Amino acid sequence: MVSVFVFPWRNFLMLNIMGKTGAALKTVETLHQIVNLELAFTKKKTDSIIGIWEKKNVLSDAINNTHWDFLFIFFYTGLFFLMCKGMALQFYEKRYWFRTGWFFAKFSLVAGIFDVAENLLMLQSFNGNRSELISFCTGLFASIKFTILILAAIFIVTAGIFWILKN
Repeated sequence: MVSVFVFPWRNFLMLNIMGKTGAALKTVETLHQIVNLELAFTKKKTDSIIGIWEKKNVLSDAINNTHWDFLFIFFYTGLFFLMCKGMALQFYEKRYWFRTGWFFAKFSLVAGIFDVAENLLMLQSFNGNRSELISFCTGLFASIKFTILILAAIFIVTAGIFWILKN
């Protein structure tokens, strides 16, 4: 139970760090900062985004932000895993909810694997190794990661509401 209370403050700390290290990446063309690159999908868009950051002289900030993300992955996947697992255990007698919670707990860890792969591909792009395949796979991995996390969050909120109503 202690880990449930330890992880949230670390996630807020990491969100603060990620926000500060990524703040310089926000431009008129890249309003969503590093997410614009994560979801670029094509070499043309990747080149454009990196070009904008190079002109603004903030490419080192993008690289730094991506390095920090490796640590953030550990914390947010742990938080999602524990929250989905916790919700699953609240519904042990309701097999569907229990299995769904465990499914999302495990898939939260899978989201972290996709995030690691996405970051490694972005680092390749930062180093000038850009291709259609790298851009497409970066976008695909990011999309899968975001989809898993959004669905897990929906499960957590929905299960939480049902748990509150049950008690």
